[in-house]
Amino acid sequence: MKTLPKEYKLLKEISKSLEDFLKSPDTPVEIRSTELYDIVSKNSYLKSEFPTGKIFNQFLRIQHQNGIMSSFLSYRVDTTNRNFYQWHFRRKHVSHERETINNETIEGTYNYYKNSKTNIASDGTKLNSEQEVFIYEQLKKCSHLLIKIEYPITKYGETKYVDFIIQNKLNRKEFYWEHFGMTNNEHYKAKMTDKIEWYRNNGFRNIEDGGNLVYTYYSTDNRLKKDVDKYLEKIKATNNV
Repeated sequence: MKTLPKEYKLLKEISKSLEDFLKSPDTPVEIRSTELYDIVSKNSYLKSEFPTGKIFNQFLRIQHQNGIMSSFLSYRVDTTNRNFYQWHFRRKHVSHERETINNETIEGTYNYYKNSKTNIASDGTKLNSEQEVFIYEQLKKCSHLLIKIEYPITKYGETKYVDFIIQNKLNRKEFYWEHFGMTNNEHYKAKMTDKIEWYRNNGFRNIEDGGNLVYTYYSTDNRLKKDVDKYLEKIKATNNV
């Protein structure tokens, strides 16, 4: 019987340590390689193999370049700087599916703002604001929509987290919905502008222009309701938008 290669054993042990750490609801969704090293160094076997963080990172780089590591660990990496790879590690299973009365909801666990989720929808789903709860409840009323909450999309190595990704299960069309609620906050507005620019630079088109991207901005409850009703009609239509 063939012996498992040593690098496989090491990766399996690293994966186990990572999963054990991240399965707690109080831990971050993603961690960097320095944080991962702090975790694995508590394992005496791994500590003996990787006495320093530098050696550990060299091992990660080699296994990534060999195409082995993705079989054991869930991660993304920015290799723009050849001398300094930026690693982001997460749990192997990053989503769960919840059956609801009317439709399906997939809640992403890639949520950097999980501690701020104090607004709860009728099915127990936690969201960032009352406005997002309202949007979610309206989407959930349509039985042929699959809703994904705060899921990542990556273009050219850069990842953004979408408030809602919605799939019309009748025509298989997918829509991206971003809601901007704190439009009176300058710091928030700057981040909002950056995100809109990112979508534009990566070829996304607004739903009004025949694309699949929805923006809503909060000004009043009545305005939000009108916008949500308008976009929901486009999304849930069975014909082409």
